[in-house]
Order: sequence, then structure tokens, then C-alpha cells
Amino acid sequence: MSTETNTATAPQKSSKKRLVIAAVILLLVCGAAGAAYFYMQQQKAESHAPEAAKRKTPSKSIFVPLENFTVNLRDDGGDHYAQIGVTLELEDATIENDLKTRLPALRNNILLLIASKRTEDLLTLEGKQLLARQIGVRAAQAIGVDITDADLATAPEGTASAPAKQKTVNPIKDVLFSQFLVQ
Repeated sequence: MSTETNTATAPQKSSKKRLVIAAVILLLVCGAAGAAYFYMQQQKAESHAPEAAKRKTPSKSIFVPLENFTVNLRDDGGDHYAQIGVTLELEDATIENDLKTRLPALRNNILLLIASKRTEDLLTLEGKQLLARQIGVRAAQAIGVDITDADLATAPEGTASAPAKQKTVNPIKDVLFSQFLVQ
């Protein structure tokens, strides 16, 4: 009797052994396939990396902080004022030199612009964004760029009422506010 039980368990042990071996082999094959896929994706990403780096690398900007502006606003009663810190983002150093030589004219243009605003104009996000664009125009005008506030607005596409005017490029890339207080 003892020989019958030994022969009956032997096929079970060998079939379990085969099942475990098959599972391990399947796991190894899946792991190898996953590793190969990961390696190929990494190689593909590296081959496109130089092109992406060329497109995403921004040019070096130059930031020129201006002294804070404290200006009475054009409200009835004259009780409101604004304290605004402005930093100009420029494309290159030649513009920075031009701005520094024309700094009194630039500050005057910005002071007059802010003084023409009402409190309500400066409390909304849209009002602040408009002021930033207008300061960029005033800064460009101070260094002799022929640009106006009208250049900020774009005409609707497809209108043939006026001849197409070549848009003047503003050398002031952006106007950043470092302080913005309206009281």
C-alpha cells in the first residue's frame, strides 16, 4: 500500500513543479519584454531631446527693475493713490542701455500713465494687465520705438476696411509688477 501512495503523489509533485517552472519562465519573459519596451521608449525620447531642447530653451532675458511709483489717482476727491513696483523684461542688453539713458523720460511716461487711471481701473485683473501692456508701450516710446496703444489691439481677422499695417515689434518683452497697492 505504501508504494501506491508514493506513486500517486509523485505525479502531483512533478506537475506542481512544472507549473511553478512555467510561471517563473512566464514572469521572466514578461519582465524582459517590459524592460525592452522601457529601454526602447527611453531611446526614442533621447533621440528627440535635442530638438525639444532647442524649441523650449528661452532666450536669456534681462530684467530691469525700476524704482517704485507712488502716484495720486484720478478719482473724485483725490484721496486715492497707487504704489506700484515695475520690472521690465528686455530681449537684450542694448535695450537696457537705451532705457538707462532715457530713464527720466521713461519714469515720466509711466507716472503720467498711472496718474490718468481711476481706482476702479486698477482693481481688476484686466485693468492690471492693460496697465502692464500700456507701460510696455510707454517704455518702448521712451527709447524711440514707433509704437502706440492702438498697436496693442488687434483688428478682427478678415476685415478689409483698412490696409494691413506691419505690426511694430516691442523690444519690451514683458512688464512685471513687484508691488501693486491701491488705496
